[in-house]
Amino acid sequence: MMFHPSRARGFAQLLGLFLLAACTLGWAPLAVAAANCNAGAATITMPDVILPSTTPAVGSEIATSAPVTIVFTCSGLPISNSAADHIATIQAGQTLAQLDATNVTTGPGITFKTNIPGLALKVTASPTQATSQSGNVNDGPNKYAGYPVGSVTAPSNAALGSYTGSVSATFVGHLMVTGPITVGSGQLTGITLIPFWWYISGGSANSSSAQMAGVNLYLGASSVRTGSCSVNTDSQNLTVTLPNINAAALNGTGATGGRTAFNINLTCKSASKNVLITMTASNPAATKGVVLPTSGAGNAGNVGVQILNGSSAAVDVTGATSQTIATSTSNGTLSVPYYAQYYQTGSPVTAGGVTATVTFVMSYQ
Repeated sequence: MMFHPSRARGFAQLLGLFLLAACTLGWAPLAVAAANCNAGAATITMPDVILPSTTPAVGSEIATSAPVTIVFTCSGLPISNSAADHIATIQAGQTLAQLDATNVTTGPGITFKTNIPGLALKVTASPTQATSQSGNVNDGPNKYAGYPVGSVTAPSNAALGSYTGSVSATFVGHLMVTGPITVGSGQLTGITLIPFWWYISGGSANSSSAQMAGVNLYLGASSVRTGSCSVNTDSQNLTVTLPNINAAALNGTGATGGRTAFNINLTCKSASKNVLITMTASNPAATKGVVLPTSGAGNAGNVGVQILNGSSAAVDVTGATSQTIATSTSNGTLSVPYYAQYYQTGSPVTAGGVTATVTFVMSYQ
């Protein structure tokens, strides 16, 4: 008779232990461990740059990258029923690349030091502007330098750990002049600019910032060269005067006369890039190289001006194509030969003045 109550008490104690273990497991914050944010890396690639012969003004931008976008995806939300625990925030920073002396902590953008003295890289971002500011407002629980890129919020009625969402950020690089430029090797070195972290702040289950492994914004290597050309003063706002000719000398559509040579003079430093000139007229004719003249009282009728290169071939004046004037240049003056001539565009030709305007742009490739 005494034996059975003893067994009953042993069973009750064993059940109590199982209940205690179950309660302990239920209290542990397993949902926090299940939440996670991740993304792919991205690289800002600056275009190759050939510096002008005179140093650009401090604060000027000499190159801009194509925009790059990173999509951050967070899963396992919410981590508790608290409203704050529905939100995972992406944080840029903790350890940023070395900042340039010109960096403004509050932005806009983050300005990084480069390996080329006189040049810095400013990184701007959207829809949230990048800054290197730190503090309670701009950081997660670990209070490191950087800014909140964006956040993923689970719906208020989402079951624990059931929600996955994304937020994106787009970055653009700007190569800025900060002083006299010393090119050295001519290579803009690639570096890691910004690492990315994520955190859940507030509510009943805070998390410290956690780094997303391998999720960084990089700067790719590119070329910066000193070789370049500038337009000489005598070729800026250049006026080419054609000789007077008799209207009768133009005897049919396509007839030409009064060919006059002129040069566009450049001062260049040595470079391995192609030097190009593009010509654009606001009123080009259908015939290649022909610019329709100013019309009205006192001006000739049915006569335009045609631009030819040094080989006497018509030059595109629509701006659609460029002429390669040198595959490389050396120190000194580069004179690029051209011709201008009258061109009969229709009949009859009437006497008067002929005035036409062409804009040329020099570039490198």
